[in-house]
Amino acid sequence: MKKIFKTTMAFVAAVSLLSLAGCSKAEKEDINPTFDGEAVKTQFSIAMPSQLKSKMSYATVQGSEDKTYFRGMSDIVIIPYLSATDRTTRLGDNITLMAGSMAKPTLAANTAANSIPNGELLANNNAVLFNDVTIPLRTSGFLFFGKATGADGYANGYLNATGLGNDNQASDIRFTPVRIKESLVTTKGEALVSYVNSIAAATAAAEDPIAALAWADCANVANNAHPWYSASLGQLYTNFVSLKPAASSYVLAAVQDLYSSVFAGSNKVALAIKAAILASAYVSDTNNDGVLEITDDLKNYPGGDNNFMPDGSAAMQWSEPEAPATYKQAVLQTSATNNDMTQDMEKIVYPASLWYTADCGLKAAKISLADEYKTDNATWDAILAKYTADAAKDGAGTAVTAATRSVAINDPIEYAVGRLDSKVNALSSEAYYDRKGVAVAIPTAGFQLTGVLIGGQKAVDYQFAPTGSDIWTIYDKEINANATASDQNGAVVYDALKVGQNVGYNYTLALPTAANEAVYVAFEFQNGTADDATATDFWGVDGVVKKGCKFYMIAQLAPNAATGVTGYDADDMNQVFKADHKTIANVTIAHGVADANGNGVVDVAEGDVAGFANAYVTIPDLRTPQLELGFSVDLSWQSGLTFEIEF
Repeated sequence: MKKIFKTTMAFVAAVSLLSLAGCSKAEKEDINPTFDGEAVKTQFSIAMPSQLKSKMSYATVQGSEDKTYFRGMSDIVIIPYLSATDRTTRLGDNITLMAGSMAKPTLAANTAANSIPNGELLANNNAVLFNDVTIPLRTSGFLFFGKATGADGYANGYLNATGLGNDNQASDIRFTPVRIKESLVTTKGEALVSYVNSIAAATAAAEDPIAALAWADCANVANNAHPWYSASLGQLYTNFVSLKPAASSYVLAAVQDLYSSVFAGSNKVALAIKAAILASAYVSDTNNDGVLEITDDLKNYPGGDNNFMPDGSAAMQWSEPEAPATYKQAVLQTSATNNDMTQDMEKIVYPASLWYTADCGLKAAKISLADEYKTDNATWDAILAKYTADAAKDGAGTAVTAATRSVAINDPIEYAVGRLDSKVNALSSEAYYDRKGVAVAIPTAGFQLTGVLIGGQKAVDYQFAPTGSDIWTIYDKEINANATASDQNGAVVYDALKVGQNVGYNYTLALPTAANEAVYVAFEFQNGTADDATATDFWGVDGVVKKGCKFYMIAQLAPNAATGVTGYDADDMNQVFKADHKTIANVTIAHGVADANGNGVVDVAEGDVAGFANAYVTIPDLRTPQLELGFSVDLSWQSGLTFEIEF
């Protein structure tokens, strides 16, 4: 996702109203004929930040200082309250901004109800002015909510807003992350796991007087007297039944590798494995050249049927053999109930959408200030000052009365969500090592960044404070990086990580998190392509990262970490994600340690391995406190935190 922010936003109401009975003749001519004793029709102004900032593309998050990036606003909800600060007593229904009622800019015909058009703001003061807005008398405070326009989904984010109706109280209001797929489709995943199980059960049939031998039996040295026993086939079996990912890309790559290994073999068990691979109706080798052709029935899981769900969210879990069988069997895993270390597919959600909010009192004056919005060089601060100039013509106050003509909300509108600006620093020319201490091949095209996942997300209340017990994980697949784009500083933004070339910044909107609460972030990379000769498999923390397949590097963002964090303040800047702030994470992959002895064991303690050695082939549960971290982080707020992270 890509978005924009501003720490200060203003929001104003200008009210046209005349005085009531008992006035002079001149005053009676000004009486508002719509006044009913309970509410008055007014002019009402909403002011945006003087320097708009917001993603998903840089424009989507409104990332530029240029206000032309303003995406517009829809779903505006304005709730009037008797008190400037207490949100227990509301004054009737939500205030409505009528369709076609915009006065400045002059776009009445193009203005839908409760919305502001895309890219249209008054010069300099970044405001809009509406006519005929009904505000209840005695109003002293407002709750304001509005959403940046744009279709919900990956590009613009998505939140489910509830409790914003006329009969709701502030305590009813919730903004909840939205699942990428409400009802998971696992048909293809089940077929993949069934196929894997049929291969794992491969058995060479008995040939009198030779007894049958299962492929799994080759993994047990006690069977070495059998004429078809093969230790190398046993190792292939051990590797195959350690396969954890259930994504099509991983399963099919593993099957192809296995087929290539047994293709030319004459061992009866090898022939049985080959036959099991070709027994599927979805797989063939029509050229008999060792290269499998696979139908679409087994491809593109989990994303194809599940709205681009990340590959690493699909996993399988192997059970121990049940006698008399000697081979393991796998089950498809879509939730964390079977294995708490794997991300629950049902908890993966879209990034947050760009919402605005204000919760404050107001200033009231007896004079109309509508003309102030017509001055081209007027700044918002200058307009706001008019509400107290000369005691607002002897009518300054903090509540709407029958004599009020203009109203200004005291505090600025703010972005209600936070933003993560993440960058992965370029690789160096020195070698990087995997879990076995073997050098990792850097593909010529690099490791493409294909997604960012953010854990620890909860629903938020009307103040955008975390609430409830459900914990969600954001998946942002709209990466703001390609070889022709530029970041906010004009630097080239790349889509792949390699020597001398970083990836970022990428922009992802997220809901605010609790004070001093650590958040785990996963960066999704692709290990070259399947047909890239410069890409190779390497060992990660939970299995082999196949070439052409996705892998995940984990970073912990801890606001009160002893090192790598700037901007932390125990009383204020103490959240990883804070409303109206951007958090910067600069991450670096460590080189790791070589296997100097060549014995397949890294020559450091297990807990000291780093970098690509800590790559995951499936997405771990980002709530788990003991994850293997791949990044070092430099974290700061702008007004937010910046993390410097090393994997």
